[in-house]
Amino acid sequence: QGNYAAANAFMDALMQERHRQGLPGLSLNWGPWADSGMAAQVNHQAQKRMQAQGIKPIEAGLGLQILEQALAGDKAQLGVFAVDWPQFMQQFDGQTIPPVLTELAEELALTTQQGPRLMEFIEQLQQADQQQRQLQLVDYLTGVVTKVLRRSDRPHAREGFFNLGMDSLMAMELVTTIQWDLGLTLSGTAAFEYANIEELAGYLETCLPLPQQIHPNDPDVDLETDTMADIRQLPVEDLQTSLLQELAQLETNLQLPKH
Repeated sequence: QGNYAAANAFMDALMQERHRQGLPGLSLNWGPWADSGMAAQVNHQAQKRMQAQGIKPIEAGLGLQILEQALAGDKAQLGVFAVDWPQFMQQFDGQTIPPVLTELAEELALTTQQGPRLMEFIEQLQQADQQQRQLQLVDYLTGVVTKVLRRSDRPHAREGFFNLGMDSLMAMELVTTIQWDLGLTLSGTAAFEYANIEELAGYLETCLPLPQQIHPNDPDVDLETDTMADIRQLPVEDLQTSLLQELAQLETNLQLPKH
């Protein structure tokens, strides 16, 4: 891979220099081709990972048509990829989008778009107690991990990510999927910091914009309820008078002593 990258870099630079001198030359940086080339020789799992990221193989007929168009142009270097851009951009949040893709991200409205599953999921979590909420988060993460690992069975929530066969690229895919789904900004190392689904679910609960939970046995709840009931029974005139008195007292308390 090192030799291959160096040879490609040399070819790119040579074509750029020829172009600068007014000489013909074209370097094409191809994405993966279908049924041929280096990408077709990688294992099935790697191919599935690229496709999950939105990078699709270039069909031979389309690739030859693009080659014909590129040779008729005046560019020294072109990159050619078959990309599902909305799917590809899911791996970035608004702060980590590469500058070269910023304009595209703005066109796709991905830099400010809220996660598509966020509102529905938050509503479900708001109606659940803490135990149910943890179970819902574990169930959601189990589904995501199953998809990332390309498994046919659902992994156990306490099984370590890397014992399940997750590598660093899969860990990044897991994090970016969660970010996209729930509109969160997470550390890229979240899958390393939290060893399994259960631990990661506990962390997500602290990140989601959930309302503060009220405990039914809290004595302050009854006191607050009684106070609000008393306020609602006051005539409007009495309520206004009471508020004005409170504001006047507050103003007096805030006055600085005179010297």
